[in-house]
Amino acid sequence: MQLIFYSLLFSILLIIFFTRVKLNKIFYDVPNQRSSHTKPTLKIGGVIIFSIFFPTIYNEYYSFSINLLLPAFIIFIISFLDDLFHVSNLIRFLFHLFASIIFISLLPIDNIFISMFFVISMIWITNLYNFMDGIDGLSVSMTIVGFSSFAYIFYLKSAYDLSVISSLLVFVVLPFFYFNFIKSKIFIGDSGATTIGFLAGALGLIGWTNELFPIWFPILIFVPFGADATLTLILRLYERKNPFQPHNEFFFHKLIFLGYPKNIVLYLYLFFMILSSLLAFFIIKCSIEVIYFSFYLYLILLLCILVYIHVKWKKI
Repeated sequence: MQLIFYSLLFSILLIIFFTRVKLNKIFYDVPNQRSSHTKPTLKIGGVIIFSIFFPTIYNEYYSFSINLLLPAFIIFIISFLDDLFHVSNLIRFLFHLFASIIFISLLPIDNIFISMFFVISMIWITNLYNFMDGIDGLSVSMTIVGFSSFAYIFYLKSAYDLSVISSLLVFVVLPFFYFNFIKSKIFIGDSGATTIGFLAGALGLIGWTNELFPIWFPILIFVPFGADATLTLILRLYERKNPFQPHNEFFFHKLIFLGYPKNIVLYLYLFFMILSSLLAFFIIKCSIEVIYFSFYLYLILLLCILVYIHVKWKKI
């Protein structure tokens, strides 16, 4: 508990420090037509998060966590450079691919085709997390709920190292809910969102390969955000739009265009995130028939809601 408490305290102190000093303009996100903010805002939250998280995990769990931290650090570095200098999509993709291959190659997966599928999945969730970092508090809320669920399931399965790692990330990110959502003073940036996204996929696969939970468990926890980003990608491909071009057509954007306040949109996503986690814990001990019936029924419900939002948005 001391480790987590000190990490929380350092996170608060660093956020207060960086939001009160004047930094070079490259550390600020200047609003444009796609932005949900109206004034230059610090975008180095990821630096604060991982300047605490990486050294702490490295020192406390070196032998266990080095295989997790090395590829995550690669993601962090290229994303931080992207925050400052806008790295090309191809370079970012190659770094994401390299980090994902390193991580998957270290897992006990013998089938080459399954490994390739998980490499692609890791790249997708890494970028998905960044896509969903579109309004204040959204990716922070996703982190708090999702990694709290990881921490609890790891604790129940006596995987205490993994539980502490997940808990540590939650408490380092926790102050950002106030400084990002309520005060709008700092963003976690690409360096924060993509690295956390990578860790979400990585911890999910570590739990699965160690038979701590089935593969659907982490998918269900993050499905509200995964469904939004994935359906948005499909719609843009269907409409022959460039999927790599920045846009404001995610479903949380569409809700804002429909007139819903940003805080209501955040609470709606937070509600479904919590609901997804509760459902995952509720059905994990059920029969396989109940699990898949519940999973697909819930997924269909989410898709129906998203399609309804899309139809309403199209009529604007």
